Amino acid sequence: MKDCLVNIIEQIRLANATALWALKTSSPSASPSLTTVELLKYLTSQALRQGPPPTERSLTLSCARFQSARDECEWIALLAASLANLGHVFLVVDIELLAPETCASPGGFTLPLSIAELFLRLGRSSPSTVVKVMLVSYGSPLFGAISDAGTKKQLLLAGKRKPQRPVGKAPSGRNARFGRGRLRRGLGFEQAIQN
Repeated sequence: MKDCLVNIIEQIRLANATALWALKTSSPSASPSLTTVELLKYLTSQALRQGPPPTERSLTLSCARFQSARDECEWIALLAASLANLGHVFLVVDIELLAPETCASPGGFTLPLSIAELFLRLGRSSPSTVVKVMLVSYGSPLFGAISDAGTKKQLLLAGKRKPQRPVGKAPSGRNARFGRGRLRRGLGFEQAIQN
């Protein structure tokens, strides 16, 4: 799965689109658990590096906003502002990076709601920016926590979901094994990148 994700990010960049990503590494110590706010900060910092260089005035205003931002809503606003005018942007997020207590918090698993809020903000402030999101998991219970049907339609989910069909049984008329090219076509990335 990790090889596939790296390959997808390379394909996005080859198509001259912006790829922002947060992936878990193979080493557990090198991939700490993050809160949703920390994940949003990480994506925002990548988005800022992709945009045009800031002016002195805009940098002063931005610094004040970044220093005062505390919760998800404020960081979503900053991420939306950072993504404005970047054209096509793909967010590839491994939800295994999120801390287990994210799911057990009173508000529940909030990343899909944050992404829905991001779409709303961009729709109002920068309708020309197209953002596509891919959430990835390897069977974590966090993956099953995405239950809001309205949000689910706006996300591309990749990874294991439980329950799964018995091993060795492929859907009728399809081969159970995918090559890299066929997997990319199956996920719709080649068509999405060309649009």
